[in-house]
Amino acid sequence: MSGRKKIEYLYGKSGENKYEKIVKQAEANARALKIRLKRPSLSAIDIPVCEENPLGNLYISAEGEVSPCVYLYPPLLPLLTNLLWEGILDREGKFGNIFRDSFSTVWSCNNYEAFRNRFVEREKEFKELYFSLWDSPRIKGAQGKVLPNPPEPCKTCHKILGI
Repeated sequence: MSGRKKIEYLYGKSGENKYEKIVKQAEANARALKIRLKRPSLSAIDIPVCEENPLGNLYISAEGEVSPCVYLYPPLLPLLTNLLWEGILDREGKFGNIFRDSFSTVWSCNNYEAFRNRFVEREKEFKELYFSLWDSPRIKGAQGKVLPNPPEPCKTCHKILGI
């Protein structure tokens, strides 16, 4: 399919994106049926805290390993986990074992607190950027600002990009 044909397929002759049209119809149908619909995003955006909410949620594996979310400690065979994550999980994805330590010990360990604090920083910076939009002189100073990097194991996760 040529480039022009692809564009016509996606946008039609009128220029309206077919995907957008389908999603708008799905949203209208969901509203009519009183169904909550989460619209998928096709573009990555830097969000302060992913929907897995590592500030208030955690994942405990069947072996008792504690991780901020299942994406950082997927329930896979150890060989697959090591191949997929290349050791990142051993350094930063697990923060203790609930069978060896108490919940409060795991939750309050220095590494886990540092992990969560990175999201606190991102959330704070996001709020400052958001509220600068209300105060027009501050907008000029906010241009070009970006959120602090997420914790290392989250940098490549699709959830931190809002997808």
